[in-house]
Amino acid sequence: MIELETVSSGYRNHRILHDISCVFKEQHITAVMGPNGSGKTTLLKTICGIIPVMGGDIRIGGVPLGSYTLRERAKRIAYVPQSRATPRLSVYRLLLHGRFPYAGYPRAYSEHDRRIVRQILEQTGLAQAADMPVNTLSGGQKQQAYLAMALVQQTPVILFDEPTTFLDIRNKLETEQRLRELKNAGKTIIAVFHDIDTALSLADDMLLLKDGRTAACGTPEELLKNRMIQTVFAIDIETVYTETGARHFVCSL
Repeated sequence: MIELETVSSGYRNHRILHDISCVFKEQHITAVMGPNGSGKTTLLKTICGIIPVMGGDIRIGGVPLGSYTLRERAKRIAYVPQSRATPRLSVYRLLLHGRFPYAGYPRAYSEHDRRIVRQILEQTGLAQAADMPVNTLSGGQKQQAYLAMALVQQTPVILFDEPTTFLDIRNKLETEQRLRELKNAGKTIIAVFHDIDTALSLADDMLLLKDGRTAACGTPEELLKNRMIQTVFAIDIETVYTETGARHFVCSL
């Protein structure tokens, strides 16, 4: 479980987040949503320690985040950003970097590490791209490669910043299914979404941010019922059911 208690953070002397309090439950998918500029990415970077806390406390399993070494933290939390510099590495070598927290010094990867990489390449459908340079991949393939690197890291918590961005419809659906599978396998997922339909369909819990502050948190059903989602985004949401019983959400101004 990850607990945030009145957490503030930002860049240099500029605070982006103000007094955020929230509990991210184990084996749940928590969707983080809010208007542009509300601090969603900043929140993820703060939880995994990329951005320092300016105030408040973050605890992982009851232990303060600052008590963990960088290597220990990397064994507990993996972070998949929306975009990042593209290295001139093969997909295989990129995934191997996900085993860094477990490698000895000087960095030496074991056959066990390499076996995990090969397994994840197969599971994610990237085996045929293993020798391809990451910088030659499409945007969707890069996103899949970084997701795979997070899986190789084998952490109980994975943070995703817009995991379905850049993906075509098939890869989007496969990624959504993979998030469900990760949760069912015991992972704790915290993910930023812009697509309300995807978030409402996937999430067990939601955290709504606005202007760097907590607007609301709860289950999707609770936040739809009390109209907090509609209020934060200044929209209307209609729930539509198909003949097969599938639920979709139609947004309008």
